[in-house]
Amino acid sequence: MLELLLFFGAPLEEPNTTAIRDYAVENLYTEDYQMCSLGSFVDFFEQPLKCVDRDFITYAAETIGFKVSAIEVISEQLIRTTLLLNDSSKLEILSTVKSGHYVLMRLTINHNSQDSYEVISAITSKIEKDYGLLSQNDSHSMQIDENLDLHLTQDSTSTSFTFIKRDAYHLL
Repeated sequence: MLELLLFFGAPLEEPNTTAIRDYAVENLYTEDYQMCSLGSFVDFFEQPLKCVDRDFITYAAETIGFKVSAIEVISEQLIRTTLLLNDSSKLEILSTVKSGHYVLMRLTINHNSQDSYEVISAITSKIEKDYGLLSQNDSHSMQIDENLDLHLTQDSTSTSFTFIKRDAYHLL
């Protein structure tokens, strides 16, 4: 369960580090990627979150233990990829059909164990340290960089962290 912290910039451990870095070098480092990665950014498996695509997110998630459970076309423009981790967490990626660039990524953690509460607390602390305090409400939104919003929602059964690219709201 603690591997979920990797989504929020926790250091990678071997052999995951090597596998994910090798995948990034082989599949991400294009001219477009180089332009995208200039400036400050939110870290996602040691890559700029704003520049990664559905394939990289899926590969990184599978490397730490997620399993793809569904891939579905939800509109002419969007594909939803759903991955599960031990019946305790779900990762949903909405990405464009044409380019594979993600527009939304949602990590949902079920409140089904003490571990889940500890991970949610650690993730929340990391977000607050990096981007500012979250409210204690059931729903909270914040802009975390020039092109990325974070939405936190929680209810009695789960907590969700949703990243949405600001220029993609019209697709949702």
